[in-house]
Amino acid sequence: MNFARKNLLQGLLVLAVVLTVGALVACEDSAPIEPVETIEATATPTAEPTVVVTPAPTPEPTATPTATPAPTPEPTVIATPAPTPEVTATPTPEPTVVVTATPSPTPVATPEPTPEPTPTPVTELDESIEFDPEVVRGTLPNGLSYYIKHNQEPPERAQLSLVVKVGSVLEEEDQRGLAHFVEHMAFNGTERFEKQEVVEYLESIGSTFGAHLNAYVSFDETVYWLEIPTDDPDITETAFQILSDWAYAISFDPDEVELERGVVLEEWRQFQGFDSRFQENWFPVLFGTSRYTDRDPIGLTTVIETAP
Repeated sequence: MNFARKNLLQGLLVLAVVLTVGALVACEDSAPIEPVETIEATATPTAEPTVVVTPAPTPEPTATPTATPAPTPEPTVIATPAPTPEVTATPTPEPTVVVTATPSPTPVATPEPTPEPTPTPVTELDESIEFDPEVVRGTLPNGLSYYIKHNQEPPERAQLSLVVKVGSVLEEEDQRGLAHFVEHMAFNGTERFEKQEVVEYLESIGSTFGAHLNAYVSFDETVYWLEIPTDDPDITETAFQILSDWAYAISFDPDEVELERGVVLEEWRQFQGFDSRFQENWFPVLFGTSRYTDRDPIGLTTVIETAP
């Protein structure tokens, strides 16, 4: 825009100059020429000044630039990010596998022939049961039966037992508990062993009271036993003397009897509890109205405390 205006002004200025010069030339032509004295002289004619007017080139009209409207800038869209919604993760349910089991055909069992039951042999009451052939048995002249069986273990040891076929079921009402009391007294002195000598002797040869030396009473029997080494014949002889005294020579020293009452009563006290209550209800079912129902080997405290 400034360049076009400048050219236009320059063109106007040149035009003004040309018009001014033309006006001056026109004035000279119209004015009268005064006569001038002729001077004789050879003068060099002065050439009339020739004004050469060089017309300024008429500038081509400069096309006024048409203002091209600036392209309207497209509105800049500032994208405001929309708030991201919180996504609550919905737990994907675990796929449930539905297995449709095709039932296998049930095999048809071919029934095996049922073997005919072997008849159980019936033993008559007067028929004896077969005895162990490894046991040596016999009867002494005094009526004592013996049974001997060899065992490899423990080596060089023997267990001797005295089984008396008497128990609590043979007691009368005023004797209840005395079979058990007699069994206790066997360890408190005999004809050949005073007071605790039986226990002391057997412990001196390696036996332990309880494990290797003991006794018990049941309804139908009283059993004593002891264990001894077999490498010394004197020990074996002494052991049989003890068995003999237990069979018929218990001393029943009065002082030892009184001391033993307390021991037997303590055993009775320890027996009271669940076992005794269960037994009171179990024995009638097991034994009915027989004497076994009310002949518990522990006996009655009144008999234990007062028996002569």
